[in-house]
Amino acid sequence: MSTQLSLITEPSARIPGMIDQSIAALPISLRPGDIDSAGTHAASPASSNPALDGTDLLAIAGDPGWTGRAGEAIAAGYRGLLIVRPRPEDAGELIALAASTPVVILTDWASNAAVGAHHAAATELIAARAFVEVSADLPPEEDLELALAAQLALLHALGGEIASITLHEHGAGGFRVVGALEQGGEFQLSGRLTTSRPRGARVRLIGADTTVVLELPDPAIALRARVDIWSPGHHDDRATLWENAPRTALRRLVSAVHTGTATVDLTRYEHERRIQMGLFPTS
Repeated sequence: MSTQLSLITEPSARIPGMIDQSIAALPISLRPGDIDSAGTHAASPASSNPALDGTDLLAIAGDPGWTGRAGEAIAAGYRGLLIVRPRPEDAGELIALAASTPVVILTDWASNAAVGAHHAAATELIAARAFVEVSADLPPEEDLELALAAQLALLHALGGEIASITLHEHGAGGFRVVGALEQGGEFQLSGRLTTSRPRGARVRLIGADTTVVLELPDPAIALRARVDIWSPGHHDDRATLWENAPRTALRRLVSAVHTGTATVDLTRYEHERRIQMGLFPTS
């Protein structure tokens, strides 16, 4: 049996560099053609059942209605789904539908390979009540709702569990939220809209005697993340994988499909969504 999987994407999920350029050397072939909002190949309505045309994976854009389209794709028989930059949307019903279908969520920063590679070090620092600071330089046209969701996902991916959170700034210049973690430490998330710096994020975990800094590049660009670790009398500059966040997410999805491993992305996403919605109770 071939281990090659086929992938088709919704047109709006084709963010330049995010999918099409991320499958090189992965056991994935990109199927040509577009699909409509119901997951049907627009060029061939009869191929709405992926089993008929050999399509295994579907990349879904996280724009409004994505949870419904994902549910329809699962019902149609896709073996795995990649959700690209999902907007806050109730995923409760989808979680139940996806119990036996791997779903991987691609967010800008949490999907970076460096985050997973240094999860253990981050979790250890957070458990020791380190201060966690996440900041991002973003273009002026950035969607702040998505930007905040991406930072909440990153904090969770680092091992931080939010105990309380307060919105301090949210406007034309960006956003800033602060809060406390279940582990006992504090955190700050911020995004600055700017034209003077390239798009990217920076994480600082500041412990009693150790500081870890992760510099995460724009996920659409295949650049290395930079990781620096400072401890008394020592500085360690660690190399990371030379791959972008979409490639890392697709690698996870392929592994989950081949091994039949359940993913927890949707459950984690829904938890983060509820935290974010709590910041805007009247919206």
